[in-house]
Amino acid sequence: MGTKDSKMIRIVENNIFCSQITPLNCTNQSVLIFLHDALGCSESWKEFPVQLCDKLETRGFLYDRLGHGKSDTLDSKWSKGYLEAEAYFLREIILSQNFTNFILIGSSDGASIALLYAAKYPDCQAIISIAGHVKVEEATKAGIRNTIQNSEKIIAQLEKYHSNKTARLFQNWKNCWLSEGFSNWNIEDELQKIQCPSLILQGEKDEYATQEHCTNIAKKIGSTALPIIIEGCRHFPYKENPFLISQKINSFLNKRL
Repeated sequence: MGTKDSKMIRIVENNIFCSQITPLNCTNQSVLIFLHDALGCSESWKEFPVQLCDKLETRGFLYDRLGHGKSDTLDSKWSKGYLEAEAYFLREIILSQNFTNFILIGSSDGASIALLYAAKYPDCQAIISIAGHVKVEEATKAGIRNTIQNSEKIIAQLEKYHSNKTARLFQNWKNCWLSEGFSNWNIEDELQKIQCPSLILQGEKDEYATQEHCTNIAKKIGSTALPIIIEGCRHFPYKENPFLISQKINSFLNKRL
């Protein structure tokens, strides 16, 4: 298995925790950039990034967004444009690391950020959206309401990743996504600007979205997009069936790049 080396980098006056993955064999110049979910961080991806980088023989890069993991605390509350702001922040990270040949792989919020980035900037080779959101569905709000019923248990589980930032992070997530102001958040029109190959993955039993959400994303992007519903999986198919997800990504990139 490849190696993962971690460090702090300084981005827009903030300390950002990141990790570089070097596979056992590196056969190309591309970099896989992993973008974590709303309540996650680089460590919550577990072994999936290293395993995928080894399989594709490609370098990897992960980072914790502000307010997550080991990066600096985020003092402000999440607002309606927080995902758009993260896409701009991702741009600063990419420029700081001099990445030129990169593929964005995002989970949930991370996938939304990947989609927004690709719509704004033409320089990514491809994007892999895993359970990405482009609008707020009733299923999304129902899933969040169901999740917060176990908030104490979930916060306790997440503290190993976010320590004293955990409670604030959880509050930001639920308060933003369930707020009246966020209910009409919709980035579907932005998707039409995406030109790079786009793999759109979603679990068949995703508790935060309908299956139509996945297929509609691909339709908005057009012929460069491929939607795949992963049978038997919920919101985190890369955790539930990592081997299958790796296969789908490998097959897609081999055909499209």
